[in-house]
Amino acid sequence: MSKSNSENMNSKSQCLNNLVSFGDSNYQPLAEVLASLEGLLPPESVTLADSVLPLNDSVGKQKSIIKVPSDEWILPPGYCYEVLSKTLSDGSKQDVFPSYSLGLSALQDACNSEFDCQHPYIVTAAGDKLYVPLTASQTCAAKLLQPELLDLWFDTCSGVLYKSEGKDDLVKRIKVILFCERLSALDSSFNKPYLSMDYDAVLVDGKNVFELLVDDTYNHRLDKKDALEHKGLLVAFNNAHDVLEKFCDKVYESGKQTGFFVLEKAKEDQLRALGVGLNDWFNSDLVGRLNLLNDSRFVRVARAKNFP
Repeated sequence: MSKSNSENMNSKSQCLNNLVSFGDSNYQPLAEVLASLEGLLPPESVTLADSVLPLNDSVGKQKSIIKVPSDEWILPPGYCYEVLSKTLSDGSKQDVFPSYSLGLSALQDACNSEFDCQHPYIVTAAGDKLYVPLTASQTCAAKLLQPELLDLWFDTCSGVLYKSEGKDDLVKRIKVILFCERLSALDSSFNKPYLSMDYDAVLVDGKNVFELLVDDTYNHRLDKKDALEHKGLLVAFNNAHDVLEKFCDKVYESGKQTGFFVLEKAKEDQLRALGVGLNDWFNSDLVGRLNLLNDSRFVRVARAKNFP
């Protein structure tokens, strides 16, 4: 690791202040929010477990990921978070895409076309950068840093893997994958509501993959006290209780609630993306039952509009 990177890692607080101090007071979070976000924002490097599965999608293509940037990923001064959007032929902006894979493709196109893009990426076997969506915890933290994102729902590269108990029996176990490489490498032609995946083949490592038992605390919105103690919410926040607490403070102060929503039944083992919010009215839930063929929206890292 270079000396400059080492110095950056030792001054996260300064980096966080750089992130939000580019002239627009609407982006400035409270000092205590910044303090509680240390260690989560700016987005950390994506790390992959040694036992990850091959990245085969339903159309038989494969994108083998072999490494990630070794240094911790620090967001430079002058950058911020924005809603991914695409300019259409009539000049209008599109920020909701017809499916997860098409939204992912638009994210990667936008990042590839930007000089010195600072959005997180992984590296394929061919040596290409593959830009990836933010995780659920990063997306929620971005919402805290930039209030205009709070009232919007987003997809993430975090995933929920379901253990099928049979088509007529309730789901009892799930695995939450904080960074899911399979979702990040979907081809734009992917056309299924979920990815088929062997539940038992994905190993729990206590760092990126966690197993949870589904009980009656799932699938409904919770009182604040229960939300702060919910195992699924805590895992999705990368076990950063202070960040979950700040998120809940903001959510419940606004008169809303949060909860963790999952499939009740699964006819086969399957992987779905973990989203933040069902829609723009219920935008604080964590939702692991999303259909990958439904509308998608992503947060991306970009230069501030007033940054030269």
